[in-house]
Amino acid sequence: MRVKLPRRGDKDQDSLWTALEYAWEKPEGWQRTYVLFEFDPSLVTFEERHACSIIARSVEQMVVEHLRMDAPDRYFDIAPLWHPLVDYHWQQLIDDSAQSRISERLSTSNWSMLGALGVTKWMLQQMSPEQQIVEAHKRHVWFTDTTAPPP
Repeated sequence: MRVKLPRRGDKDQDSLWTALEYAWEKPEGWQRTYVLFEFDPSLVTFEERHACSIIARSVEQMVVEHLRMDAPDRYFDIAPLWHPLVDYHWQQLIDDSAQSRISERLSTSNWSMLGALGVTKWMLQQMSPEQQIVEAHKRHVWFTDTTAPPP
């Protein structure tokens, strides 16, 4: 079976098998789903498509993608902080597909996924999205690791 799947700037046709192989290289479930969503949104469920569209529209994901292309050194500092935050909120993003409250709050949160989730609302005016990711990760580690001291 051959399907037209854009492959990161490549408009040539690719096989569904190639898309699946590329997605399988990703270590976490949401990242695999996100790769399939990037290839073709019809490859994922409605709920996954909803969650992926929130991630894709978020300023944080745009910053991470920008760093990946233009500042690889910073990307390797920020992506390992961003990915666990998305992983932590993945189920909440999936569950939101029924009511779309998070996606509705994106624009009022300056397109910040973390702001729409209420994680970084207190930081929106004070920090860049990159700094918000770092601070949200620090808070996330503290909330999930009971042995860590408060920030």
